[in-house]
Amino acid sequence: MLSLTRMTDCDACGSTVYLQDGVFEAAGQRGEMHDTKMLFKLHDRIRIRDRSYLISGHVRYSYGRGWWDEFWAIEGNGNGVWISVDEGDVVLQKQISNSDIQMARPPFVVGQTIKAVNQDFLVTEASRAECMAFRGEFPEALRVGETYKFVNCSSSTGELLSGEYGDGSSLWFLGGWIDPFEVRNENIQ
Repeated sequence: MLSLTRMTDCDACGSTVYLQDGVFEAAGQRGEMHDTKMLFKLHDRIRIRDRSYLISGHVRYSYGRGWWDEFWAIEGNGNGVWISVDEGDVVLQKQISNSDIQMARPPFVVGQTIKAVNQDFLVTEASRAECMAFRGEFPEALRVGETYKFVNCSSSTGELLSGEYGDGSSLWFLGGWIDPFEVRNENIQ
């Protein structure tokens, strides 16, 4: 799936625009992104194993007792992936089709089994998160203060399945854990 930038922010004024049906619309403010130590940042080129990614978007979510960062990254072939970093743990996931998900209807509960891509996934977390801030370009509209319902699941082979859902729609992502020592920032010499 080739990525398409549908939302971007402005460093000068802090506002964002979103492309909807061929027309740019105002999408509000981008929020306050407090600086912290990170493996990489917006516009860095990183290498994970044998693949290179350009970090084109950074969004921070609060889950009440803490927060995590998600990065929209573009591979050399133009496909996009999400890279999540939470307390040093790194996950790389690609969006999958809703048709790859079976037996997955909210509400989700920890311990529940979800069938996806011909295997079983155990629900390990089901909660809500709030968008705190974002920078850069994204394939979808984000809004500071918007709350998202999410579910995280693991398979017996170590694959990770995540879903965002609400209002009768859902987005699903499949991937796995990445050892932070396998992430190489190509901008640092």
